[in-house]
Amino acid sequence: MEATLASIWLITIFFKIAFYFYVTVLGLSLLFKFQNYRPLIFPLGLNVLVLTLFISPNITYYNNMLSKTWWLVDFTFGLFLPFLLLVVGKYRVKKMF
Repeated sequence: MEATLASIWLITIFFKIAFYFYVTVLGLSLLFKFQNYRPLIFPLGLNVLVLTLFISPNITYYNNMLSKTWWLVDFTFGLFLPFLLLVVGKYRVKKMF
């Protein structure tokens, strides 16, 4: 039972990372007006690989950093940005009518 759940968990993590990577490459290619997104795959993948080693060298460092900075990330993406989107949405609806 545990092995099945662990394998399902790893498969979902793989697809989630692959999807985010694809969206990032596609978004950058649209931002810089490239004809094809494929030339960005290798450089961006190499950057992701190198940056993961520098950002989080081990699990202890990662947990320590997370305990100090998670409240700021949680506040920004969980409260501030949704509130900003709500205000902008209300403003745009009033402006349209």
